[in-house]
Order: sequence, then structure tokens, then C-alpha cells
Amino acid sequence: MGTFARMKPAAPDAVRKTLEERFPSEGLFQGKTWRAGPEPFALTSEQVAEIRRIGAALVRFLEVANGFYYSDDPELAFFRKLLDQGKPDWLLKLHDAEAIRDQFPVVLRPDLLWTEDGFRITEIDGVPGGIGMIDFLNLIYGELGFDVIRGKQLFGDFFVERDIPFVFSRESSDYRPETEWMLRHALGQAGARTWLEPELSVAEIDRWKGRTVYRFFELWDEELGAAAGRLFELAGEGRLRLTGPPKAFFEEKLLLALYRDPFLHPRWRRELGDAHAGVVDRLIPFAWVLDPVPLPPHGVYPKLEVWDWGALKAFSQEQRRLVIKVSGFSANAWGARGVHVGHDLSKAEWVARLDEALAAFPRNPHILQEFAASARVPNRYFTENGAVQDEPGVVRLSPYFLVENGAADLRGVLAVVCPPDKKKIHGMTEATILPCHVAAPNRAQATLI
Repeated sequence: MGTFARMKPAAPDAVRKTLEERFPSEGLFQGKTWRAGPEPFALTSEQVAEIRRIGAALVRFLEVANGFYYSDDPELAFFRKLLDQGKPDWLLKLHDAEAIRDQFPVVLRPDLLWTEDGFRITEIDGVPGGIGMIDFLNLIYGELGFDVIRGKQLFGDFFVERDIPFVFSRESSDYRPETEWMLRHALGQAGARTWLEPELSVAEIDRWKGRTVYRFFELWDEELGAAAGRLFELAGEGRLRLTGPPKAFFEEKLLLALYRDPFLHPRWRRELGDAHAGVVDRLIPFAWVLDPVPLPPHGVYPKLEVWDWGALKAFSQEQRRLVIKVSGFSANAWGARGVHVGHDLSKAEWVARLDEALAAFPRNPHILQEFAASARVPNRYFTENGAVQDEPGVVRLSPYFLVENGAADLRGVLAVVCPPDKKKIHGMTEATILPCHVAAPNRAQATLI
């Protein structure tokens, strides 16, 4: 953990004033607002140690998933077949390119819910937003005397040292301002090397041969044009490296459900090793693939104790503490889109969402996941008049790991704290967005309310 020189943490008024003065004039995200707070969100040293274990375990998890996907074992053929559903032929051919096979994301961000039973994961993001935001917040709060969780250098320093260009699509361009601030700060000058894919020339891309390029756009983005096509072509030929690598199966929530598959689970555990398997067992809620193919009469979906998805339609509200999620290769697979909380739906809505998910299976597989109830945590934020409001909230933690040579280096943790009535925790207007720090033992904010 990197920290600034020890000093007494700043008072709330000084924090608010500094954030206002230092906030970039062009903003960090286009058209988005949120609440700031008088101090970072506090975690205990034990929680930070667990987050570090999570990073190492998830790197190994993706390595094992990669091995299963490319395996010649006929018993694992269903793994790749399922993850390839709904993907275009050009992408599947790219998956098989020799240069792509053993590539992994450079930046990894799991999204973690804080529940009364510990952390539960909602997704693994290999093309995450927020890297500029966590740099900005760690920088400001660190300078104000708080022991923020960060690496030896900011993300921007890493990318500038390696001369990594960033390419955005129009769909992802909301994240361009935070990235440009991050690069400007690291460069110490006005130039920020980011490109918008529709305006990027093939000739420019050809000058990038031999370099790593940050792919800040989704593989399913239908607006991608010639520039993205050239990036994919050169990546497949091994003449440049894209990160995250163009491997759609790394970005599928299906992986989380397949970890719980009764046939695969012993294999996962064996390949992960006991220590990593213990972390992943705690982390991943039980989930099922919403495959409409019926089970035989003697079959049963574990824990649900039904053999036909139709039986779920009669579930009571209490039994519907389940979440339907689109897996990944879809415009609805990010943020709070494509997520339906069963016990928040009417019976008719629940039936409709279930039918839609089953019908979409050939194109966009969905998963059904146990609902993980968020614990109440403190939420301190600045009101519009500058006062500090203190009330309960629920939190999503997003640790940012820099991954090199199979090792995960924790570079910061972003906390998104929402009002307690929110089932879907994301960067909404009412959210408080903070970096995290390690609380003093006698002042641990990170205790359940």
C-alpha cells in the first residue's frame, strides 16, 4: 500500500474546498453527478487482506477458465459451446488466434457487494471504467492526509510510462474525460493520448504495431468500424496487444454460474488449489444457467429443488430472492441494465422476465443467481449546502488490480455507497463515491450498522 507522508487528516471543510478547487473543469464523466464525502470509506486491515486474496484468486480463476475454454477434453466441450453462444463468427475466429490464447487483462476490477456474510461478487470486469476516478480520488484524499489504499504509483503513471494509447467508442465515451485527466496528470502537460474509434484512422493504428493498446469499448458494440476491425486484425496476428484481450468469455457472468456447476465444481477447485478455491467459494453466490432444455424427470436443479424452470413461476415473493442477469455479450450487460431482482417484481413481471430470459438463451444466455442482501454501512457525504450528512447506506466495493506476470497488485478501492433501499448499487446521482482507506482500529468506520 502506497501512502503519502503522514499528516493529520484534513477537516471536512478543507476536504470539500479542495475537491471543488481541484475537480477538472471538463469533469470526470460526461453528464454524471454524484456525492462526495468528508473522508474515504473505511475498511479494516482484515478486509483489505481479503480483497488482496480476492485479486490473486480471480487471476487464477481466469487462468483456469481459459484452460477449460481451450481444452481438448471432450467432457469440457460444453463449456466453450455455451460461452460461444450468440457470438459473431469474426470474434470466435479471433478467440482461436494463437496470439490471443494466453492473454489476460492488464486491469482487473471485480465488483463486490458487502453483505452480512462477507463480500459477494457481481461481476469481473476486464475493461473497467473508473481508473481515472480512483487515481483522482486517491491523489486528493492522500494529499489531505488520509491513508488511502493505493499502489506505488498511480494508474496514469503506469500507462504513460508504457506509452499505451486508449481507444474509445461513442458508446463508452462517457469515460473519456476521466482517462484524459489521468493521462494529463501523469504527463504533466496538456496532451492526453486518447482516440475515439469512429474518428481513428487505420493509418494511425498501423503506427502502433508492437505496442499495447487499451480497448475501452465493448466487443458487442455495433457502432465499431474500420479502426476497430484493424485493431482486432493486428491483435490476432500478434502485431499489437489489446487489453482487455478480445476474449468475450472473460466478460461473461456465465463463468460465475459455471463455477457452481455440479460437474465442473470439483475441477475448478482442483485447478484453483485449496487456498484460492476457499476464497472463490466464499465470493461467488450460487447461480444457475437459464438453459431452456428440459431436465429428465429424475433430474433436479440443485438448491432450487425443481426439475423444470416453469416451476419457478409459482414461487412466492420470499422464494423469489433470486436475480435474473443477462450474461455478457449484450448492450444490457453493464451497469444496472439487464438485472431483475425477483422479490421486487410482481408475479406477472417475474414470469415475464423469466420467459424472456429463457427465450433469449440462443442469443444472450442469462443466469439466475441467489440474491445477496447488502449490509447497512455508514454513509457520510456533503449535502448541497456543504454540510456533512450521516446516514446508513449500502455499498459496492470495486478494487482495481494491475495484473502483470500473473500477479495482482491492488492499486485502489472505489466505494459506491447508495441509499439503503437500493437493490442495484451503481453510480447514480444519490450515490456517494469515495476511495477507501484503512481505518484506525479504534475508529473503524467499516462496521455494520
